[in-house]
Amino acid sequence: MPVTTESSRESAVKTSDCSSHRRHHSFWSASPSPFHDDGQLDIESVTRMIDWHVDQEVDGVMLLGTCGEGPWMPEYQKRILVRESVAAANGRISIAVQVTENSAERVLEQIDHATEAGADFVAIAQPYFLIAANPTRIASYYREILDRSALPVIFYDRGQFAQVPVPVELLGEIVAHPSVKIIKDSSTAPDREQVFLEARRLRPELSVLSGDEFHCMDYLTRGYDGLMLGGGIINARHARQIFRFLAEDKIESAHAIDASMRAMQLAVYGGEGYPCWLAGLKHLLVGLNVFTSSHNLLGYTLTDHCREEIAALLKARPDWQ
Repeated sequence: MPVTTESSRESAVKTSDCSSHRRHHSFWSASPSPFHDDGQLDIESVTRMIDWHVDQEVDGVMLLGTCGEGPWMPEYQKRILVRESVAAANGRISIAVQVTENSAERVLEQIDHATEAGADFVAIAQPYFLIAANPTRIASYYREILDRSALPVIFYDRGQFAQVPVPVELLGEIVAHPSVKIIKDSSTAPDREQVFLEARRLRPELSVLSGDEFHCMDYLTRGYDGLMLGGGIINARHARQIFRFLAEDKIESAHAIDASMRAMQLAVYGGEGYPCWLAGLKHLLVGLNVFTSSHNLLGYTLTDHCREEIAALLKARPDWQ
């Protein structure tokens, strides 16, 4: 779900620098998955979804995350989605597959499937359940995966929102591993942010992305390399405008686009508390002729108000068509 918690950063991060405004920023979409009304995977919409991302100038698409409903999908659907997405991308954008599981062996099995399908990255969030989740056990879990992964890894950190949080004292060791190429930070935690930016200082090839789509400018101005957002399929153009204004040191203009993006997302998700989240996101994609149904596996439904807000957005944004 969208990250909403605000944290004070007044004394938190001192590792970013003024040149961050002119850094090349990357943008990833943690994409939703298209279904028919009966819950079957909509394969034709998979191709449209990838084409849409290419048109929106997205650098990469992460499949099967929370927004992608991967933890709730049967295995056969996940494999079809990955295979069809890789085929549709045809090298035009990077494809990552979230492979989070409760054991290292199960994660590595998912990595093998992603490798066979031709994915470019795998994304690993915290396990959903881990017995004896002490620091030694947690460190061993990640070390085994990272040592044996056949694909470069996106380390997806949900901080204290995770069922099995990674202690902050272990983060540096994990993200220092050469298999980790990208960090998606959805923790909203200043101490974890410090670790990630310090890791990037030590490993300039490492890319640190924020997953908090409601506070994008906060992270970008503190030195993050870009964004990986659940709403990325609809807000990529906003993000590209923000990146351009930052590169030109037009900070006020970047903040204005950031505010516009927040307002758009709030309308699509149904207002405060996001009661329509996935249903609203998918309903907008139906209006954009990307998806054919707003069906989701998590039980989100549309309110009349959300329908009206999305209709108004579609009318006001002909450039989306």
